[in-house]
Amino acid sequence: MIMFPMDIMSIEDDDDRAFMEQLYLEYASLMMSCAMKILKHPEDASDAVEQAVVHLINHLQTIRKIQCSKLRPYVVSTIKNVSINIAIKRGRESRYSFLAPEDVLHSVPDEEMMIDDVIIGKLRKEALMAALKKLPSNEQEIIRMKYLAVLKDQEIARTLQLSPSSVRVYLTRARRHLYNIMRGTEYEG
Repeated sequence: MIMFPMDIMSIEDDDDRAFMEQLYLEYASLMMSCAMKILKHPEDASDAVEQAVVHLINHLQTIRKIQCSKLRPYVVSTIKNVSINIAIKRGRESRYSFLAPEDVLHSVPDEEMMIDDVIIGKLRKEALMAALKKLPSNEQEIIRMKYLAVLKDQEIARTLQLSPSSVRVYLTRARRHLYNIMRGTEYEG
């Protein structure tokens, strides 16, 4: 019996769960291979695959709209981004690994400012995600493809069957609407 990640098994909708199970079966070894190339440690690579699966589940409706030929690049892009984030985090943690845990707290300059930056960053991300939900679905989709899936304009154009110049126009318009929502000037479109 194949063991699927718990996140997949917890999907309530049977069709969505079946879709994610199939996606996982098809791409699990590829994701692990990509993660290993970046992270070099099986435990970290396994963590990256789990985080990538969560990301894919969170973007399930967008993924279902992607043509089969574009799904592999989307999955690869997702696992690479997750793996790079883990590598960056691991690099930050190892900078102070030669110090005893209590020394780390005293050796980091302006630790309170760093905590404030993390909190502010989290609040900005939450505000951005809330604003993104206020956009029309077509603008949400193009923003997600560009910035969350990290697809190039040509890839988005092929997926949405648009020209690359149209993608740039739609992205500009969506970013402007998102900016206005973030500023408090609600979108009226």
